[in-house]
Amino acid sequence: PGDPCLARAGLQTGDVIFSVNGRSIRTPDDLLLIWRSLSRARHLVVRLIRKGIPLVFAVEIAPRPAPRTRPAPRAQGKSR
Repeated sequence: PGDPCLARAGLQTGDVIFSVNGRSIRTPDDLLLIWRSLSRARHLVVRLIRKGIPLVFAVEIAPRPAPRTRPAPRAQGKSR
């Protein structure tokens, strides 16, 4: 509850997720393995049951912003 990422994806407290990107989830360990495999995924297809009704959510994953870089510090001392 209260997770803005899950809310934006349309998930609600009480949803029972049973597959992500076609991979079945039977135990919490299954979800952890799937989560780790999604580092390069561009979308998710989540199949779940909400209040007894099967639903499918397709979620596009926004690309991560490039890490910020700083210019190399200038060397201190005399310049030629």
